[in-house]
Amino acid sequence: MTAGAYRDETWVNAKLEPRRSPIEGQGLYAVEPIHEGETIAILGGRTVSDEDVRALEPPYSSAALAENVNIIIGDNSIIRFGNHSCDPNAWMIDSVTEVARRRIERGEEITIDYALHTAMSDWSMRCNCDSPLCRRLITGDDWKRAELQERYGNHWVPFILERINRVRASHP
Repeated sequence: MTAGAYRDETWVNAKLEPRRSPIEGQGLYAVEPIHEGETIAILGGRTVSDEDVRALEPPYSSAALAENVNIIIGDNSIIRFGNHSCDPNAWMIDSVTEVARRRIERGEEITIDYALHTAMSDWSMRCNCDSPLCRRLITGDDWKRAELQERYGNHWVPFILERINRVRASHP
């Protein structure tokens, strides 16, 4: 897969702005209501391997697109301020499109569960979302969790959904 297979820049809904977040540093907030299913962002950037991601110094913003293919989102995009939550209000509808999982009110922080687009087994981070569903530690293997598979249905990046379906087919 080549860098040309994805957009160079991330498109972000004009209803978003960065602000201080109780979850982590800056967050993305709705300046107007966002309707369920409305597009929040279409990710773009340069594509790199898992090894390249492991070599990066934080902070950076990335998402897995396929086996050993990740997108690194440019530092100039406000989407990099999108924080994780274990009970998010956004999710994925394809490899690069993030949409509202439910109606998001004006002033509400936009969050996504990083499990939906993270698949490196050796990756992890502490969670500060403070949701009753908080897992405390987010890992690249969270896609294997049955409760997340049930909660998010088909709203994973496609190659992770294929992994989930392969595992389900092998354990009827």
